[in-house]
Amino acid sequence: AVDLFRKDPTSSYTVQNFQEDYISSGVPSLSTSISAILSTDSQTLKVNYAECILDGALHACSDAAALVMRDIAAVQSSVDNMRSQVLQTQGIINDVALSERVIESLKRSTKMMQPVMDAIPWWRLPFMVDDLNHHITSAVERVWCRDLQGVLQFQSGRLSLFQSQLVSDTFVMVNNSPSSFHSALLLNELEQISCQPPIGSTTLIYPISYRLQQLQQSTIKLHRYAQRSTFLLSFGTLGSWGSVYAAWLFDIIAPSTALGLGSLGSVLVLRWFIGKWDNAKTRWWQDWARVGEGLGSDLQVRLFPYSRLRTLLMQFFRKHFLLSYPKKLPVCL
Repeated sequence: AVDLFRKDPTSSYTVQNFQEDYISSGVPSLSTSISAILSTDSQTLKVNYAECILDGALHACSDAAALVMRDIAAVQSSVDNMRSQVLQTQGIINDVALSERVIESLKRSTKMMQPVMDAIPWWRLPFMVDDLNHHITSAVERVWCRDLQGVLQFQSGRLSLFQSQLVSDTFVMVNNSPSSFHSALLLNELEQISCQPPIGSTTLIYPISYRLQQLQQSTIKLHRYAQRSTFLLSFGTLGSWGSVYAAWLFDIIAPSTALGLGSLGSVLVLRWFIGKWDNAKTRWWQDWARVGEGLGSDLQVRLFPYSRLRTLLMQFFRKHFLLSYPKKLPVCL
């Protein structure tokens, strides 16, 4: 329209077209609006400008907060998965450290061992005294917590796998978290937690082997006591008969008296031998019960590093990733 007006400014047709195009372009309305704004009070203009800036700042804050909440939601989802993995191991720990399981296993072992000890009465002892240690030791190895040993061997492998997996997954979760969750202190604390002693495939079986060695020591003492008692039985019997024979030989006592005294001495020595053997077996059974009572506490001690790792990881999650964030941010208008 401006170009046509410049070419022929005197033509009425050109002037009319220019006016129609100028009005249809909306320039007059824009000029009127701008003039109205510029003619208003300067204080009102400043307020409107400040409102626009404040509105933009609030929207920027809302967008930034929304991004942070998305990061928090992603991290908390990862933490929830890690917590569920940690809590899964609680069932394994409870199963291993269950005192009832240990007690039942000891009861079964005692029930299986009882016939073996009952099969060694005092009258058989002199004929098997040399093989007594091997006989009892082999029986103890066959019956001593065999069912519990299989369970502990299986659970040791599971806990060992869980331990390495938990530590590696935690490092992966921290490294994949948003940069706002990274810090040298956090990684240093996680490194300290991961330095807990590892659980090997034989960690939980060791208490059974250690207690079995203690029982073997008790069996060795029983064997030595049986050898000494058998020797004293033989020496006492021969000494009793030898004494009365010497007394009869020198006509100190009559033959009937010598026979009676010899028999009495043999009976007394035999009664002493029977009592000593019964007391020795009673002490061996007391050692059996004492060793069995310590098995449960040994398992608790062997499980302590893993229980501590589990506790430290839960504290680590609560400290760094499970803070109380608002579920919904206010809407910025």
